[in-house]
Amino acid sequence: MFTNPRSLQAGVLLPTANVDKQEPWTKIDQYTVRYNLTDPSAVSLSVLAYPILGIVDSDEAKKHATKDDPWAAEWLKTNSASFGAYKLKSLDPGRELRLEYNSNYWGPKPAFEEIVIKAVPDASSRAQLLISGDVDMISEPPIDQLKKIDESANAAVSRQPDSNRHNLSVNVKDPALGKPKVRQAISHAINREAIVNSIYQGYAQSALSPQASALLADQPKTGSYDPDRAKQLLAEAGHPNGFDMTVAFNTARPGPFAENLGRLIQSDLQKVGINVDLKAIPSAADFEAAVSKQEYQAYLYSERPSQPDPGFSLFLYLYSESALNKSGYNNPEFDRLVTTVLKQPSGPQRDQVVNQAIEFLVGEEPIISLVEVPDLVGVAENVKGYVALPTGGVKFDELKRS
Repeated sequence: MFTNPRSLQAGVLLPTANVDKQEPWTKIDQYTVRYNLTDPSAVSLSVLAYPILGIVDSDEAKKHATKDDPWAAEWLKTNSASFGAYKLKSLDPGRELRLEYNSNYWGPKPAFEEIVIKAVPDASSRAQLLISGDVDMISEPPIDQLKKIDESANAAVSRQPDSNRHNLSVNVKDPALGKPKVRQAISHAINREAIVNSIYQGYAQSALSPQASALLADQPKTGSYDPDRAKQLLAEAGHPNGFDMTVAFNTARPGPFAENLGRLIQSDLQKVGINVDLKAIPSAADFEAAVSKQEYQAYLYSERPSQPDPGFSLFLYLYSESALNKSGYNNPEFDRLVTTVLKQPSGPQRDQVVNQAIEFLVGEEPIISLVEVPDLVGVAENVKGYVALPTGGVKFDELKRS
């Protein structure tokens, strides 16, 4: 996993767990492996339980290794060699994935012997398939169909706590957006409550804290709706007449409602003198590539830290060397605080440093969070046992049909 520095494992997960890059693990005996940490870590056990850090069957992988591909990475792209309840049966990229029961699984046999995962890009079509009873579960149900799903005879919306936030992300290297007061002004100019009621139909809540409220209680408030304060901050930042800004969006992330969300933000910012040009990016792949390269001045996005820990979240999107820092935010003092947090075990001392980092973000607001969205999944009425995971995905082996 360390052989590819751009991977999530090498770029985010293992560093936040303080795993030693020089000697990540040591074999103790045939059944024991030791992970070597350079410092204490409050998140190491949680991180090492992340699905993409799962142990691979070395006997099977070695059969497909080559001189140019010693870790069988190419083979593993379309094949499985793990120890879970299911194994890969077939894969049609972009269309369908089939899993079947792994007869060698060490645990209880699951209720479902085969799982069929179909790609249905159109959100309304997904909702209709669920309502009609043609499928048992859908991911990312469309916001405008949630009430219809809940009122149907065959399905309901599972609504569980999550750290998912939808944001107006900005490039802090931009001459205007690089100024903290400008970012604060934008945040105060946006009427989040109106967004919650119109776009999310009450299935979300305003994001008014530096980190997701599910991760940390009693945070200081940010971005309360105050257009007059926004105008004052713009003037103090040297933009008394506002400025022009382009906001890019794609319907894959944060969702098919992205354009309508953009138009509400456009209207709010116009009232304080910021002229917003909305730019639709049709291709999700092109959009993600440009986000990673920090090519956009601003863009609508979603962020969901995979570990339920504020230290991990602080590192994930804002630490200067994180693989997922896509805003370009780089502050040595903030980095120092995050590094300290990641080296401390749980307890009052760690909490104190986390609070210092949170206070730091109140004055900087490098990411303008809009709303907090719970884990929303459409589930058939007769399927029980779904539990939301911070890492995303579904524990299919825990599902049962009533």
